[in-house]
Amino acid sequence: MGRKKPSKKRQSETVFSLDGQLMAYPGSMLELNGDLDADQWRELVTETCCYSVFVKCLKDVAFPMLDERWTTEDEFCLHQLELSSSRMRNIDPLLVASLKLGELKDTYTTKMREGADSVNAMIKEFRAAAAGGESEEPPEITVSGL
Repeated sequence: MGRKKPSKKRQSETVFSLDGQLMAYPGSMLELNGDLDADQWRELVTETCCYSVFVKCLKDVAFPMLDERWTTEDEFCLHQLELSSSRMRNIDPLLVASLKLGELKDTYTTKMREGADSVNAMIKEFRAAAAGGESEEPPEITVSGL
Protein backbone atom coordinates (compact mmCIF):
# COMPACT_ATOMS: atom_id res chain seq x y z
CA MET A 1 0.00 0.00 0.00
CA GLY A 2 1.05 3.56 -0.61
CA ARG A 3 2.37 5.96 1.91
CA LYS A 4 0.03 8.35 3.63
CA LYS A 5 0.50 11.90 2.38
CA PRO A 6 1.25 14.52 5.00
CA SER A 7 -1.71 16.71 5.78
CA LYS A 8 -1.65 20.24 4.42
CA LYS A 9 -4.29 21.26 6.92
CA ARG A 10 -3.46 24.64 8.36
CA GLN A 11 -3.13 24.73 12.14
CA SER A 12 -5.69 27.24 13.41
CA GLU A 13 -4.95 29.53 16.27
CA THR A 14 -6.40 29.04 19.72
CA VAL A 15 -8.47 32.05 20.79
CA PHE A 16 -8.76 33.09 24.43
CA SER A 17 -9.50 36.13 26.57
CA LEU A 18 -6.94 37.53 28.98
CA ASP A 19 -6.69 40.93 30.66
CA GLY A 20 -9.82 42.10 28.86
CA GLN A 21 -8.46 41.35 25.38
CA LEU A 22 -9.02 38.61 22.85
CA MET A 23 -5.75 36.91 22.01
CA ALA A 24 -4.60 34.04 19.85
CA TYR A 25 -2.08 31.28 20.54
CA PRO A 26 -0.41 29.63 17.52
CA GLY A 27 -0.81 26.10 18.90
CA SER A 28 -3.49 23.89 20.38
CA MET A 29 -5.32 24.42 23.66
CA LEU A 30 -3.42 21.47 25.12
CA GLU A 31 -0.09 23.06 24.15
CA LEU A 32 -1.21 26.35 25.66
CA ASN A 33 -2.13 24.54 28.88
CA GLY A 34 1.35 23.02 28.97
CA ASP A 35 3.03 26.40 28.50
CA LEU A 36 1.28 28.01 31.48
CA ASP A 37 1.57 27.52 35.21
CA ALA A 38 -1.53 26.62 37.22
CA ASP A 39 -2.41 30.21 38.21
CA GLN A 40 -2.05 31.52 34.65
CA TRP A 41 -4.18 28.66 33.33
CA ARG A 42 -6.88 29.31 35.96
CA GLU A 43 -7.00 33.01 35.05
CA LEU A 44 -7.12 32.28 31.33
CA VAL A 45 -9.91 29.69 31.69
CA THR A 46 -11.92 31.95 33.98
CA GLU A 47 -11.74 34.98 31.71
CA THR A 48 -12.34 33.05 28.49
CA CYS A 49 -15.34 31.08 29.75
CA CYS A 50 -16.92 34.12 31.42
CA TYR A 51 -16.38 36.29 28.34
CA SER A 52 -17.91 33.58 26.16
CA VAL A 53 -21.04 33.62 28.32
CA PHE A 54 -21.11 37.43 28.18
CA VAL A 55 -20.92 37.52 24.37
CA LYS A 56 -23.61 34.82 24.10
CA CYS A 57 -25.88 36.93 26.33
CA LEU A 58 -25.21 39.98 24.17
CA LYS A 59 -26.39 38.01 21.15
CA ASP A 60 -29.44 36.49 22.82
CA VAL A 61 -30.57 39.37 25.05
CA ALA A 62 -29.09 42.82 24.51
CA PHE A 63 -28.83 42.97 20.73
CA PRO A 64 -32.45 41.96 20.06
CA MET A 65 -33.78 44.33 22.73
CA LEU A 66 -31.80 47.24 21.28
CA ASP A 67 -32.59 46.32 17.66
CA GLU A 68 -28.90 45.91 16.93
CA ARG A 69 -27.63 43.75 14.10
CA TRP A 70 -25.50 40.66 14.90
CA THR A 71 -22.81 40.40 12.21
CA THR A 72 -20.98 37.41 10.78
CA GLU A 73 -17.83 38.71 12.48
CA ASP A 74 -19.67 38.72 15.80
CA GLU A 75 -20.84 35.17 15.15
CA PHE A 76 -17.31 34.03 14.25
CA CYS A 77 -15.93 35.54 17.46
CA LEU A 78 -18.65 33.84 19.53
CA HIS A 79 -18.00 30.52 17.79
CA GLN A 80 -14.26 30.74 18.50
CA LEU A 81 -14.89 31.59 22.17
CA GLU A 82 -17.36 28.71 22.56
CA LEU A 83 -14.89 26.35 20.89
CA SER A 84 -12.13 27.46 23.26
CA SER A 85 -14.43 27.10 26.27
CA SER A 86 -15.35 23.60 25.15
CA ARG A 87 -11.71 22.61 24.80
CA MET A 88 -10.96 24.06 28.22
CA ARG A 89 -13.86 22.05 29.65
CA ASN A 90 -12.36 18.90 28.12
CA ILE A 91 -8.92 19.61 29.61
CA ASP A 92 -9.99 20.87 33.03
CA PRO A 93 -13.66 20.01 33.70
CA LEU A 94 -13.54 20.69 37.45
CA LEU A 95 -12.17 24.20 36.98
CA VAL A 96 -14.80 25.09 34.38
CA ALA A 97 -17.58 23.57 36.54
CA SER A 98 -16.42 25.65 39.51
CA LEU A 99 -17.10 28.86 37.55
CA LYS A 100 -20.89 28.39 37.86
CA LEU A 101 -21.47 29.69 34.35
CA GLY A 102 -25.24 29.11 34.59
CA GLU A 103 -25.52 31.56 37.47
CA LEU A 104 -23.28 34.00 35.62
CA LYS A 105 -25.53 33.77 32.55
CA ASP A 106 -28.58 34.54 34.70
CA THR A 107 -26.85 37.58 36.20
CA TYR A 108 -25.70 38.86 32.80
CA THR A 109 -29.19 38.34 31.37
CA THR A 110 -30.85 40.29 34.19
CA LYS A 111 -28.37 43.18 33.98
CA MET A 112 -28.59 43.35 30.19
CA ARG A 113 -32.38 43.41 30.26
CA GLU A 114 -32.36 46.20 32.85
CA GLY A 115 -29.78 48.16 30.86
CA ALA A 116 -31.60 47.70 27.54
CA ASP A 117 -34.92 48.73 29.12
CA SER A 118 -33.26 51.86 30.50
CA VAL A 119 -31.68 52.72 27.13
CA ASN A 120 -34.95 52.14 25.28
CA ALA A 121 -36.78 54.41 27.76
CA MET A 122 -34.20 57.16 27.18
CA ILE A 123 -34.54 56.79 23.41
CA LYS A 124 -38.32 57.19 23.70
CA GLU A 125 -37.82 60.33 25.83
CA PHE A 126 -35.45 61.85 23.28
CA ARG A 127 -37.78 61.03 20.39
CA ALA A 128 -40.75 62.49 22.24
CA ALA A 129 -38.78 65.65 23.01
CA ALA A 130 -37.62 65.92 19.39
CA ALA A 131 -41.16 65.41 18.08
CA GLY A 132 -42.46 68.10 20.45
CA GLY A 133 -39.99 70.62 19.06
CA GLU A 134 -38.50 71.35 22.45
CA SER A 135 -35.21 73.21 22.22
CA GLU A 136 -33.96 72.60 25.73
CA GLU A 137 -30.84 70.57 26.45
CA PRO A 138 -31.28 66.79 26.59
CA PRO A 139 -31.43 65.28 30.07
CA GLU A 140 -28.25 63.95 31.61
CA ILE A 141 -27.74 60.25 30.94
CA THR A 142 -26.72 57.96 33.77
CA VAL A 143 -26.51 54.22 33.28
CA SER A 144 -25.60 52.01 36.19
CA GLY A 145 -25.32 48.33 36.88
CA LEU A 146 -23.37 47.24 33.78
